[in-house]
Amino acid sequence: MKIGDSIIPYNKDFKLFLSTTIPNPHYPPETFVKVTIINFGITLNGLEEQMMTLLINNEMPDLEQRKNAILIEV
Repeated sequence: MKIGDSIIPYNKDFKLFLSTTIPNPHYPPETFVKVTIINFGITLNGLEEQMMTLLINNEMPDLEQRKNAILIEV
């Protein structure tokens, strides 16, 4: 692995995790190609949507299938 001008031996067990408190960080495309970015941010609307999906799957599976078909069409 090359960092700056130095070549450093790489261990396959090495993992580097970086985190930020920025709610919606912007990274250039070069960064997205080289790393895996995971957004763990939870919004109230997102949580409500997930709960509604689980409820509809349990209570009205035919309605969920219709919703999925509409999404595919769109």
